Order: sequence, then structure tokens, then C-alpha cells
Amino acid sequence: MKKIISMVMALVMVVMLWGCGSKKTTEVAPVAPPTKTESTASMTKKCDEILKDTYGDMVMTSVENGQYNVAIMEPGITSKIIYSTGLAEGYDELCLNCKNAVGIDTILGICDSSGNLVYVSYNGIDITGSVN
Repeated sequence: MKKIISMVMALVMVVMLWGCGSKKTTEVAPVAPPTKTESTASMTKKCDEILKDTYGDMVMTSVENGQYNVAIMEPGITSKIIYSTGLAEGYDELCLNCKNAVGIDTILGICDSSGNLVYVSYNGIDITGSVN
């Protein structure tokens, strides 16, 4: 019986030493607040250049009422093609990337060769049904 009590006491002592031992904490340096390295105007200009390089004369961009507007003309495109081929997700991603780059709300419109809107994305969300 003495052996069992001494073994239990030893186990209790080990658990107490382990639980009450010194705990090392890692000091983490505070995160500096983000600095705005690029202004909205310069990022808009860069985004305009990338879109012009990609789509040429088929793209128009503007900033109005605190919103970045992108219109792309795609000859021969229809909403059926956009949704069936997965272009909708690509256009949403393009719109979201433009929004993140310029730092303001972005609307992206895709038009057919006659100028009819066939797809509209606002900050990466398909809003075609609410516009047409």
C-alpha cells in the first residue's frame, strides 16, 4: 500500500512541476500599419494600360462618381457563350482584381459588337440580371 501511495504522490509531483513550470512565450514584433505606396490615380493608370494592352481598342475605362468603369466590346459574344464556357468567372475575377488594384468600386460591362450589354460584374459579382 505504501508503494502505491508513494507512486501516486510521485505522479502528482511530476504533474504539478510540469503544470507550474516556466512557460516561454515568443515575443512578436507589432505589425506596422500598411502604407499606401500607390495612389488610386496611378493604380488606375496602370490598370488602364494593362487593359489597353490586352484588349486594345475594344476597351474603354473611366472613373466617375468614385467608381472605376470598364467596358469591353467582344464581337460575336453572347450571354450563352459567357455562361457555358466559364467566361463569367473570368470576367468576375478581372473585375475584382481591378477593384483591388485601384482601391475603389469597379463595374465591368461586356458588350457585343452592336453595343448591347451581355454581361455586367460589380466588384466581382454578376449583376447582369439586375441591369438588363
